[in-house]
Amino acid sequence: MGLSCDFCIRKWRSYTAKYLASLRYVLPQCHRLQQTYIPTTERTNDLFIMDLALASGAFTKSQLRILNYCRLYLHLSTVSEMFNVSGSHMLPHILKGNRPPWFDQTITITIQTRPSLHQWTKQWSQLCSILQPHGAQLGRWKRLPHPPRLRREAYFEAKTLYYWYTGSYWSATPHSTRGCFQLHERLEDWTPSRHARPVDIVARVCNTIYSD
Repeated sequence: MGLSCDFCIRKWRSYTAKYLASLRYVLPQCHRLQQTYIPTTERTNDLFIMDLALASGAFTKSQLRILNYCRLYLHLSTVSEMFNVSGSHMLPHILKGNRPPWFDQTITITIQTRPSLHQWTKQWSQLCSILQPHGAQLGRWKRLPHPPRLRREAYFEAKTLYYWYTGSYWSATPHSTRGCFQLHERLEDWTPSRHARPVDIVARVCNTIYSD
């Protein structure tokens, strides 16, 4: 009985996936879906993760499906969302398959359960290795959407640094030392505006923030 139920569930998931793909294809033909809902890229030379995964030829259809589950869980679409601001390295939580502490829980996302540890350590880590060289190719930032699709750890706006710390953003004021800021005030409701510029944080020592 259990085997029969498991078989039915697998078949239902297979048919559902095909049905949704077919529906998405047909609706624009009938002029019922005017928007593609494909997010815009954040930076010049930015590329979509699944386009690169497909173009690499390194994955089977089943593995591509798993990769898509992984990036949906992390709410990722483009390569720039996986890297730090300078593009020098991939963000640690992305490599581990974890959402960051500053992930916005109020945004609308696809409901996707977290894939298994095996899938993160095999398919996802393989994809991350393939995408590593693309970080250095990322160009200038475009104007950020408001609210941004994904939050960053820190932003710079109007001579003020905004840094995520213990559950919310804090304002940080410049110190006499270049690239050094002191945490100043907790901001419960602050969100990045269109004019905010993402920045990399080198280190935080107590209430002192060091940016690059």
